[in-house]
Amino acid sequence: MTKVNFVGALNGHRNITTTAVLMAEPPKKKKKLDIVILKMRHERKIRKLEKAIRKLKKTPKQLKPIDEYALPPAVLKEIHIRTRKEEDPDSEFRKLSKIWMTYRREEGRRERDCIIRVSAAKDQALQVLKMESLSLYEKAIDFDHKLLPFQDNSVITETPLNPEYTPPDGVKTDISKIWAM
Repeated sequence: MTKVNFVGALNGHRNITTTAVLMAEPPKKKKKLDIVILKMRHERKIRKLEKAIRKLKKTPKQLKPIDEYALPPAVLKEIHIRTRKEEDPDSEFRKLSKIWMTYRREEGRRERDCIIRVSAAKDQALQVLKMESLSLYEKAIDFDHKLLPFQDNSVITETPLNPEYTPPDGVKTDISKIWAM
């Protein structure tokens, strides 16, 4: 790095400083390669890759041996003793759940068949009744209010007041609006 100082630097004038970048030469121009040479290089690379591919195709794929998987001969002789049954700890649960699902499916099928049979018998009886007497048929399909005569009047709709409770803010009066319906 070169510095150029003027005499007036002491009198408060500015120093002029130049760096190596300002003194550098312009970059050299890249040489233009002939298109034929570039094409030849490209073809040479292609031929080299094709040759490597042909060489790989000639040799069959060979697996690399893994020493950890090789068993000692003593273990190979006892392999039938050493093998275990492949049984899952959840297998008992799976068996039971399969049996249960089969049972529930069959039970549902039996109930559906029973409902279909009862419904078909009811329809058939109503058809016979309709042919015999129309008034009896009308009474048969009419809703029977005495079938379920249950009425519960003991349902509490309001919470009773607790006489022992004293509100913290004093006596409160209910001022909520009552809407008529």
